[in-house]
Amino acid sequence: MYMSNWDVNFGEVADHFLELCVRDAQCASKFLAVGLRNTVDEVVKGNGAYMRCGWHLKSSSATTFTSLVNNALGMLLMRSRTRAAIPALALRLYRCSYDDVRALRVFMDAFVDSLVAPSEEDAFGSSLLYYLIVFSEMWEVPTPTASVLTSRFANATMSTGPIASMFPSYCRFTQDNSSACSSYVSSSRFASPRAPAVPIAYKKDKYWNKAATIPADASVLILSGKLDPQTPHKYAERLLAALDGPAARKELVTFDYSEHGTLFATKLPDAVPGSATCGMMVLASYVRGSGDLSKLDKSCVKSLTMSFKLSKKDALLMFNTTDAYDGEFVFASSDDAQDETEERYLTPFVVLLALAVVLGVAIGAMYWKKRRAARAAQAAKDEDALPQPATEEESEVAASPSATDSQYIAAEEARV
Repeated sequence: MYMSNWDVNFGEVADHFLELCVRDAQCASKFLAVGLRNTVDEVVKGNGAYMRCGWHLKSSSATTFTSLVNNALGMLLMRSRTRAAIPALALRLYRCSYDDVRALRVFMDAFVDSLVAPSEEDAFGSSLLYYLIVFSEMWEVPTPTASVLTSRFANATMSTGPIASMFPSYCRFTQDNSSACSSYVSSSRFASPRAPAVPIAYKKDKYWNKAATIPADASVLILSGKLDPQTPHKYAERLLAALDGPAARKELVTFDYSEHGTLFATKLPDAVPGSATCGMMVLASYVRGSGDLSKLDKSCVKSLTMSFKLSKKDALLMFNTTDAYDGEFVFASSDDAQDETEERYLTPFVVLLALAVVLGVAIGAMYWKKRRAARAAQAAKDEDALPQPATEEESEVAASPSATDSQYIAAEEARV
């Protein structure tokens, strides 16, 4: 199993999960019009409204819309408790209603942040050691190019990658001299023609990728889950086939619905908290039988079931709704409800207020224009009512000695 193929493997397990949803009546009933697979494909591509809703999932590690949605779905797939939320999240992204946007904000704030939050175990981890092992033993040789790794992530239904982000580190750890790594190795600030960088990665020994032989007095028990995107089930099957030994001394126990870590992830239905898981029961029977696989008790495996129903508690945790797909939005307090109500009606109020202002200005402008026209008309009317000035001929007649009194008076009135 190569880490460089992580996104491909993750996507295959994701596809299997979606197939299980299609076979489940309750899950499939939510996607009668479009279908779950088409819904997921649409929201991952991020067209139109889906992109508007998808940005509510953004985190510091994701740089593109595909990364946002892929990472969110991928993180949910890694846990049996949360993977039932994948169809609901996809539907809310696809539908993107006002209530969906509210639920997605809650999902981002209350859930995604908790998944990437640091834990006490982080203090005991070593990135240097992790990269050393991965780049030395778990990377394809010759290495895929950065563009190939990027396309693998883009083509995956969901993944916690992209593994392409590790590619520059691979080149510098190994000092790979292939054309794929040339730009990363030569651009290193430590690169020098006189003192070339020494690879940090170690060379593979003679036991690397060699099938083990089962000793005559031993047996091998392998536990694997079909919904494990981290160590996919197909590699457990390959390991079983590669082990050199009789079939009676090697066995693979498959848990159809288990994620990574079958000893802890195979909880029985209605089990009391703290009780043994099915994986623990199988392992315990193996130990009790001193490794005799014929005495292995696997009866609990048939009791494990797959459920696509998210509990009311988890729906409240992830979406603040009583139902993951729809449901009534639940507020932590009356103050939160009041804030939400104010926020919901604030935008329509602002829009209406703006329209009222524009309408008021328009009415005022029309009134002012009409009043100005009325004043102009009145002024013209008053001007028409004034006496007209005497003509030159009338003035001469009035000034002549023979003018009558009436002609003189008329000429004077016209002059005034």
